[in-house]
Order: sequence, then C-alpha cells, then structure tokens
Amino acid sequence: MKTLVISSRAEKFLLSDACAYDAEDVAIAALGADLMTARTDTATLARRYDLVLIFGVSFDRVREIKTQLLSTVRDRISGPVVAYIFGAYGALVRDTKHPLRQLIGPRKTAFSDFDRLYLGIGDEVAEIATCLNVETRYLPMAANVLGAAAQAYAGAPDRPIAVNAFGRQKADILNALSDRLNRPDSRGLVYYTNLLRIGEAVDLFRYRAMFWQVLRQSRVSTAFDHFFTDPQTARLSYVGPRWFEALAAGTVVAGVAPQTADRAALLDWEDATIDLSADPAAATDQMLALLADDARLKAASARNLAQMSLRHDWSHRLSDILATEGIAEPASLERYQRRLKDNAARVAQQPLRARA
Repeated sequence: MKTLVISSRAEKFLLSDACAYDAEDVAIAALGADLMTARTDTATLARRYDLVLIFGVSFDRVREIKTQLLSTVRDRISGPVVAYIFGAYGALVRDTKHPLRQLIGPRKTAFSDFDRLYLGIGDEVAEIATCLNVETRYLPMAANVLGAAAQAYAGAPDRPIAVNAFGRQKADILNALSDRLNRPDSRGLVYYTNLLRIGEAVDLFRYRAMFWQVLRQSRVSTAFDHFFTDPQTARLSYVGPRWFEALAAGTVVAGVAPQTADRAALLDWEDATIDLSADPAAATDQMLALLADDARLKAASARNLAQMSLRHDWSHRLSDILATEGIAEPASLERYQRRLKDNAARVAQQPLRARA
C-alpha cells in the first residue's frame, strides 16, 4: 500500500494548523506515507498511490489544499482521496450569516471530489454530507503519542510547572488560580497562555517543540468545555485537541469536560478529567488539593499515557480510515501500534517507582 499525504505545512504557520501536522507526522511514520507540499518536486513522488490523505483544521483549509495541490498528482491516484477536518462545525450550516454558508454554497463542488470526509466533531454529520455532496463519517480527534515522547509523572523535579493552561480557558478560574500561585511566596507556577494574544508562529515547528516540552514539564493541564467557558455563544460541545494533547503529554487534566456521550466513550477511565467547581475560589482550592496529592497525580498520569497509547493515537484513527475505505493495514502500521502497546505496558508500572 502506498499513501500520499498532501499538506499545507510549507506555507501555513498558524498555531491551529499544528494539530493537522501532528496527524500527518503519524501517517508518514505509521503508513510510510510520502509527504507532498507546495514545494515538493513531483518527480520525487511515487507513480501510483492507493490512498491520499489531507488533514485540515477547517473546511476552508482542506478546500485550499485540495484546490492548489491535488490536481498536480491526480493521474497518480488509484485509490480513495479522503480528508480529515478538525473544526467540522456542522451546527453552523444552517446559519445563513456564517462564512461556512459561502463555503458550502458555490464552493461545495470542491468537496464532492473527495471519496469521504472524516469529521472531528460529530454534530450534523449527515447534514454536512448533504450540503457538500460527499460521504462523511465522524472520527474523534487524537494525538501523536509517540511524538510527544512523555514519561509518566514521578515527582515534582520532573515537572516543575504546576498548571499548564493553554487554549480555551475559563478566565475567572484561571485568574484566581494564577493570583494564588504566581506570586513570590508560592512554590507553584501556572503557565497561562491566554494572557497573550497569539495566533501565528514565526517558526511553527520550533514553537511546537517548545509547546510539547512545556507540557512534558507540567503536572496538571486545564481544559474546559465550550458551554462552560462561553455559555452565551457556545453551540458545540466536543472532546477537542486540548484533551488529547494534554493527556498524551502525561499531564493530569482538570477542568470541566463536555457533558456529552463523547466524554463517556472517549474519556472513560478514572481521572481522565478531574472536574472543578464553577466557583473560582472553590476551583482554586480543589486544584491546590490535587497538586498536593502526589500519589493521585502519579497514578492519573500513568493511566492517561497508557490509555492514549492504547486508544487515542492518530495511528488508531488511521486504522479506522483504512477499515472504512476497505484497505488492508500495512505491516508498518502494526509495528507502530506495537510500539504504542509496549509504551502502555511500560508506563503502567511507572508509578511504583521513581525514575533515577
């Protein structure tokens, strides 16, 4: 089996695109896929591909990649062309003022060329299929677990950052927590990214390496459901990248998880998300109690890494895609997932001892 990944990574440097590039990296490593960007010399590519994958953070990004690059290798493709869309905000298709209406109106023919769209959000999957004239399937998001290269928490010296708050957060809770811990008489540290407005990286890949290193040195990550952070404007509730990335890095997640079937299906192990109070003072007290409970942190960190290794790596989603498209799994994917199983077995024993 020969796979081609078509990517925007040679041109796009938005922080949000890093999620798509993580998925691409796993496809390259686990499937032995070739990577094509706007800078690729097509003469270096294979003469025939059994599967083409495009990962994009939005409908517009996927359309853009497909329009610019797919036509240049169309004659080399003998199998399905599929896309994975992270921000598949299907509930917005009925909003006539939303930009997505323009996308699925005159530009919907760009999507009908795909054999299937895999959607990272499960709302309105059937409606999106009708609007875009293409088959769709809900497929939860995941993380590059081996790429994160995390070890289970074994003691504060390993992870000097107490709390890592990246992405969408509940401001009043994080403000109270930061005020309590980020002061001279505290030995804790809250790394709170929302105190700056950033969206574009000068060097996305080095930024991403720093992102993972900071997560690997954090004990707890905070994550909150849309309807908890923005009850007036939220329209969708789903388990998104913040959970999968934080769990893959071996942090313990605290906050408020989506109150949906997804939480029960995807985050079904003990302490996958430790719920905090809506009251900022009470949530801060809960967080401090959690940080003081080293045994709970160690056990939860190990469980998180084991569960991510066994269930929520991007290679597991690739298995789902291959099965759906009727393509046999290559030996490289089996070897890759064996490494994940070995990783899960190793970290399951890690809380029993401190690392040297």
